[in-house]
Amino acid sequence: MRLTLADLKDTFLAACRRMINTQVVSEEMIDNKKVATTRNYAGGTEERHIQQMREEAGKADMNVSSIAPGNVYFTDDEVVMFLNMAWEKLHTSKCEAIKGAILDPNHSPGVIEAMIYDHDQLYQSEKVIFEFKIAGRLFSTDHVIRSGQNGLIFQITDNMQLWGPPTIVSVILMEYPKQWTGNVEPLVSKVCKLVGLHEIAGFINLATNSRYSSGALYIHRKTFIANRSYDILEVFHKRESEAGNFEGCAIAVTYIRYPKPLAVSGMDRIIEVAYGYEIAHEAAVLAMSQLKQ
Repeated sequence: MRLTLADLKDTFLAACRRMINTQVVSEEMIDNKKVATTRNYAGGTEERHIQQMREEAGKADMNVSSIAPGNVYFTDDEVVMFLNMAWEKLHTSKCEAIKGAILDPNHSPGVIEAMIYDHDQLYQSEKVIFEFKIAGRLFSTDHVIRSGQNGLIFQITDNMQLWGPPTIVSVILMEYPKQWTGNVEPLVSKVCKLVGLHEIAGFINLATNSRYSSGALYIHRKTFIANRSYDILEVFHKRESEAGNFEGCAIAVTYIRYPKPLAVSGMDRIIEVAYGYEIAHEAAVLAMSQLKQ
């Protein structure tokens, strides 16, 4: 369900009110003994609820004057701050779970797709990215030192990391004809498998010789080339085309974009993910836990 920031604000405040406990104590004499009766009311006691609570207290012969409003008060800036904190926390944990599932061979594609669905509009595909190239000898030297001759480097675009690092969901490697124009279909297309940094050393040989033909392997990391730091996807793959051909290799990437922070000025903004209520509830937990300290 897609919600606006204004919806999240209302849900956040409602969740905060539900976390308020109002305790009412009344005393009466029974058999010459003073007996205290305690009732707990969950939820906010703002004006629209106070009359109902007084009526319930009256039915229980309790002192209605002892019930005092206990509403919560947050400025819009505070609300947005807690919502952003909660969204970032949930985004990080959900994306870590997706990466763990992708690396785990026991997870079926259906399970991963269900996990990805939560991210709704943040789940995007990037246009074809061609192999990272720097003219001259510097590139070939750096390239071989870091990757070996069968390691392909693709730069993660600025569009993919506007607000933070993307979570890569799938990478498909394609090799196009050496000379091509217009819309040309790739000669070879292979789905790449994500591997962890601790695994890559043992897998490179498989990915760069003929014994490994089902696909290619890739890792997501930073590298330093020509006095610049780059976020890259490095694909280990035995080229199908002639040796030494650095033209025509490309990847198609699907990924989960890091969320753009919420702002007070955008109350009509539609939240891009399907777990808006979860964000509001988590934000309320964060806010009320700080108030109790």
